Amino acid sequence: MDADGGASSAILGTFVAALGEVEIGEEMDCLCLAKSFDAGLRAVLRHTKATQGDKTMMDALFPAVEAFEQAASSGQTAEIAMNSAAAAAERGADATKQMIARYGRAKSLGERSLGHIDPGAASIALLFAAFGSALAQEGAARQIAPQFS
Repeated sequence: MDADGGASSAILGTFVAALGEVEIGEEMDCLCLAKSFDAGLRAVLRHTKATQGDKTMMDALFPAVEAFEQAASSGQTAEIAMNSAAAAAERGADATKQMIARYGRAKSLGERSLGHIDPGAASIALLFAAFGSALAQEGAARQIAPQFS
């Protein structure tokens, strides 16, 4: 934790590790992935007191998981659900610019944190954007692959 300046790596590791705690059948579908994200969020909540509005990564993680779950429960594809989650995470991260840090390392900055996006929230937004990009590339590869068989 000293090397990265805080607990963000440990919290991200907790989130990612918990994604695998959900039992899946033969294939990972969108609803199953939503359950995995929920498991990741619940795991993080066991390790932090931070919540939405504290100007932390939670300001992006909560809306991302919620958006993914809503899209999945309405029958959307994983790619569409991930795009919704990435957009929600980005909005959540952007919202931290108008907040004063109440938790984490930035708490000591007080009002000086106002006007700056929380780095942890920005990291979550980037993570979900990367997930969305990977799903889009996988979908494109599946559309191209039949042409070469």
